[in-house]
Amino acid sequence: MGRQNASNGVIHTTGGTRYDLVRDLFLDFNRDPHKNQPLVEHYVKNLGDIDMTLLSMAIDSMREQDKMPKWTDIKIQALREGQISKPVGEFIECDSCGADGLIRSVFKDGREMYKLDTGDDSGFYYCSIIGKCECPNGEPWNMSIVNIPTWIIGYSNTRNVPLSLAADRICTEMNTKARNP
Repeated sequence: MGRQNASNGVIHTTGGTRYDLVRDLFLDFNRDPHKNQPLVEHYVKNLGDIDMTLLSMAIDSMREQDKMPKWTDIKIQALREGQISKPVGEFIECDSCGADGLIRSVFKDGREMYKLDTGDDSGFYYCSIIGKCECPNGEPWNMSIVNIPTWIIGYSNTRNVPLSLAADRICTEMNTKARNP
């Protein structure tokens, strides 16, 4: 139920549960999973929508890092592992995803935003993938199909910004406003 890494002799779990994978990752970075139980559960919860095979591949690829990866880093790596290579030219143009098959939303201080005007411009805004597009470009991704949030569509329409770039533009605009009140 594991494999031995020839470079460091550590036995890595290639099967088991999501909890087992995360627990073993903590052990690899000399972190006691029992003392860090709430953090382990946080990782497991946030990585719950990732296919187990992709999660295992992502965690294995991150074991050689110098520091413990954040759950978001693991999720991004799993998405990369899940992407199926397509020959150049097979992607179709799509207004929603910009031909990469992914849908993004805007997050502020760790929470997804549901409207542009929150009354408080301070904080850190960032763009993150929330799912895949319903177009054929989204097929390679092992994620749920999602729609672009309506408030981002509204922003795109009022500012004449391509829909696939709207979330990035919102983040840039809001971070600039937060730093230059």
